[in-house]
Amino acid sequence: MILLDFIKIDLSLALLLFIPGYSILIALTRNKNPLELLGTIIVSTVMSLTIVNFVLMLIDKIGFDLSPVNIVLSISTISALSLFFYGALQNKKPIKKPIKKQNWLPFLIITLFAIFLRLIYLIPKVIPHTTDLGHHMYWVNYIIKFQELPIYGTPDVIIGEHIIFGALSILTGIGIFTALPLMLLFIINIFSLLAIFLLTEELASLIFKKKQSFFIALVSLLSIGVLYSIASPQASYINGGVIGNLMGGMFIPTIFYLFIKAFKNRDPILASIGIFLIGNLIYTHHLSAFIFIYSLLGFLVIFLISFLLIKFYFKKNNLNLNPFLKTFFNLNTFLTGILILIWIFIIRIPSYLNVTAIDSAVGDPSKATRFGLTINNIINSTGPWRFFYSLIGIAFLTFLFWKIIQKKTRIEKIYQIEKIKLINFIIFFSLLIGWFGTIFIMSYKPNLLKVDIISSRIVNYLTYSSAILAALGVYAILCPIFSKNFSPLIKNTLFSLIFIPAIISGLFDVSENYPETNTAFDKTIQTFKGSQYLAEKTTEKQKILRDHVYLTGDTWIKNFLMRGYEEPISRTFSKKYIDPIRDRETCTRDMIDIPESSIGKDCFKKTGVKFIILRDNYDTLQFEKSDNFSKIFSTNEAVIFQRNYE
Repeated sequence: MILLDFIKIDLSLALLLFIPGYSILIALTRNKNPLELLGTIIVSTVMSLTIVNFVLMLIDKIGFDLSPVNIVLSISTISALSLFFYGALQNKKPIKKPIKKQNWLPFLIITLFAIFLRLIYLIPKVIPHTTDLGHHMYWVNYIIKFQELPIYGTPDVIIGEHIIFGALSILTGIGIFTALPLMLLFIINIFSLLAIFLLTEELASLIFKKKQSFFIALVSLLSIGVLYSIASPQASYINGGVIGNLMGGMFIPTIFYLFIKAFKNRDPILASIGIFLIGNLIYTHHLSAFIFIYSLLGFLVIFLISFLLIKFYFKKNNLNLNPFLKTFFNLNTFLTGILILIWIFIIRIPSYLNVTAIDSAVGDPSKATRFGLTINNIINSTGPWRFFYSLIGIAFLTFLFWKIIQKKTRIEKIYQIEKIKLINFIIFFSLLIGWFGTIFIMSYKPNLLKVDIISSRIVNYLTYSSAILAALGVYAILCPIFSKNFSPLIKNTLFSLIFIPAIISGLFDVSENYPETNTAFDKTIQTFKGSQYLAEKTTEKQKILRDHVYLTGDTWIKNFLMRGYEEPISRTFSKKYIDPIRDRETCTRDMIDIPESSIGKDCFKKTGVKFIILRDNYDTLQFEKSDNFSKIFSTNEAVIFQRNYE
């Protein structure tokens, strides 16, 4: 039976996370797929997520249930049709590409170590219990239970965050109260690391030779995969269930990778695939889509300024935009954009596309948490080592920009720079500076860009561009030394000065957070037992109050009840009840703090609360002493009281 379960999981993952994307990718590119093995795997996975989302939105719109049969038939049909067209349109033998002779052992070691660090952090947390994940899994559970997509009625959640979890659970028969959500988020996180590796190598190859590009990509993988490996938005986000951030971390570098690859190969198909993935990003996470659009605009601004400066100030008349324009502005990209617009306005409008939601994100910052972070906050969020070397990377890029314009061939020899077109360097320079600079400004001075979003959420996206810039910073220091006949002592000393601080700083979070006891695991199980009791012994009309302050895994109670996203109601932290601008409801607090007072009794009457679930020995004494309440359930962690009188 266990073997069959594993086979079912493997087949379901293959169907949802690889087969449809791979089938369409090879059908579109046919004999000219330039992505190679790793690129094909990453792009196929990201495309599969996109296709699954769009297909399930479509069959739900038509009115079909999201049953296992309908999911398998729809995905399999699209995959089979793609493979049929791939075979039917073959008119010549596949092009045999020379295999790159590259030492992949360092890549494997870094990747495996990155996986290991995340596993040792996540294994004690295998039973999901965090607040955000509990909220998200309600909508996943809705998809599983009713086999249809929910209508949210709130801009805070988006359908693309939940479809893949619901589809995987429906196909495997494995529910959400297992390691399944964490397993899927873990896969997404690892693929985001590999996407950064691919993007870095592709960007670096615009100007550097292959061997040097590969080294820079390895350092970027080390920077984002091993260093600060459980800091946000890494493994801690997997456990926390910040689904959209993790998916955005995979989609954004993959889209940039496809755009760079499309430009290098003059391939409108790859550009169209990138635009297609932007469509899914819009349905997956509004913050990631928002930051991607701002980053893309930042790139375009830097690109245009650099292009005009070089062409007209430095009189470089050999600059030509036609290859760039033909790659990104053509019939293929136009039709892909039209398809996305049709989907948005006819098939399903993203929940955040309304005037109120947009106004809340764009404009002058409205709260203290949105006024921007200090430089120290940004450094700590990005990682001191990574931030320091990213600044060196920016200085290095600026230095190269000046020297290449002046045609200083000595610099090209030192840093193993290929004979490049100026347009390549402009794109290389503009993307990294525009990407990093835009997010930095959004985090530090959001009012300059009219951004009204919590600054601490934005700064997490600085991780990805800073990992690439830090790799360039390391290369800028090491390359001149290692390319000359310096003594081994000098080389080893310099190498140690760079990477020993990286190990100390970058692995500090691991030492702080591991090992962890099973206390949270045990507490979660007890809360789940109390939740199951409430689901079995209460009716939909009987109101329940939960305690979010002390009870572990309390947001998961709604997943046992499935009586609405706002059920049961919750007592939250004291600061949430204080608002100088408007009055806040306080009944959820008063019914636990002062249940026997006139205020508490009025609140019970107004809300109709019949049952209260609390953490044992935390605000339980007043209920145990009262004749108005009876303890009907108790474990070492969770207790449930029933109100005796109406």
